[in-house]
Amino acid sequence: MAKDMAKSLCQRFFDARFFENAVDSDITLFKDKCLWQLTPKGIAILQRFVYRNGITADHVSKLLQSPLNTMQLVILEREERMDKLSHDKTSIEILFGRFVGKKPNLKNSSTLSDSDSVSEYSDGLSGVKLLDRRQVGEQYIYNSFTGRTGARWLMDCSTIMDPVEVVQIATSFLEKGLIESANEVSREQQAAGRGFFVSKYSIYAITARGKRIAWESSPIESRPNSERISLQQLSPPAYLADKSVNSPSSIENSNPVKSNASKPVSERETNGSKLESILNNPPQRMLFAEFLRENFCEENLSFYTDLTEFMRDATTALSLDRIRDCIAGAYGIYNRFLAPGSPNELNLESSLRLDMATRMTRAVGSDDKKMRIALKEIIELLERARKQVFKLMAGDSVPKFVRTPGYREIAGNEEDEGIMCTPPGTPGN
Repeated sequence: MAKDMAKSLCQRFFDARFFENAVDSDITLFKDKCLWQLTPKGIAILQRFVYRNGITADHVSKLLQSPLNTMQLVILEREERMDKLSHDKTSIEILFGRFVGKKPNLKNSSTLSDSDSVSEYSDGLSGVKLLDRRQVGEQYIYNSFTGRTGARWLMDCSTIMDPVEVVQIATSFLEKGLIESANEVSREQQAAGRGFFVSKYSIYAITARGKRIAWESSPIESRPNSERISLQQLSPPAYLADKSVNSPSSIENSNPVKSNASKPVSERETNGSKLESILNNPPQRMLFAEFLRENFCEENLSFYTDLTEFMRDATTALSLDRIRDCIAGAYGIYNRFLAPGSPNELNLESSLRLDMATRMTRAVGSDDKKMRIALKEIIELLERARKQVFKLMAGDSVPKFVRTPGYREIAGNEEDEGIMCTPPGTPGN
């Protein structure tokens, strides 16, 4: 890699808040001969990469198991094709709940509330710093923050990677009546159609609607949303406190056939349709992923999502190079989720395990015809695995998830507003 390209890439990492200058926090450009350190967000992003790719290097494991790994990162949903953040009402309100915290993070002086110190955000659970009472002209406003402070929280505590996305999300807060412009600078920017203005001179305040959604309603107010190695050390979030939801049996220890065989056909079909609806609804999918994470079986959804994307590419592969790439991708999925002893090994039927191991350990021919046959056989086996995992989630996870207060509140709100989900493109059963 050329030096200029390497520096440009490091600047992108720096802008995304993966690392920071260890000496001078005011530096905004990546420079040579400086001392840099990973941010809590950077460590959380590293952990997600390690989890998905089954990396077991000792030095990485030591870092992820150290006290430096503190961030409960907000995992934001993105559109599959365009990779854009979801801006629907429910997703924005869920994010806003985390943005302002479970309770106001109030400061009694602007020196504290408007400072660039982010030590309070190291776990992602404290909301944006708010000034209790701020004088603007002849008026006093309450629960206010600067544009720069708000932007810093969004960039440090969520999977936002681009400062442009910070402005888009914060502008959605404005448009949905969760915050309001509170001084002349922010009002002028909003009147000019520029939306949220990232500046230490622009002031915003939490609206009455924002306070009601974030601090007066539960359970969509403030939840941990990260992928951590030591999850058992975390206390369960409020929306999982319902004991009827947390039964002793977990998905990873259940048999996919037995869990469904004991239920009536109509119930299995209902749970399957509910799962399809959840997977095609960004806010519900966000909560469902969080629910699986807290119940130590997120690998089911990760596998299903990764495999759905793989199938989309593999079934349209025509050239030999594309076929070769798809076979390599299939081996990556197999090694992460299906191989004996894999880091995220799934609980599948023994017959499918044997068939998978037989096919994946057999040599793939180098000519066009043999590679096409090999890819076809691999796709058929992976499709069997996907159907089993779908039934497993539908039979074991969905009945528990739909009883959580978080799901009931979102589903109720969407039903009241007439929000319909896009039908899934590929049936899971």
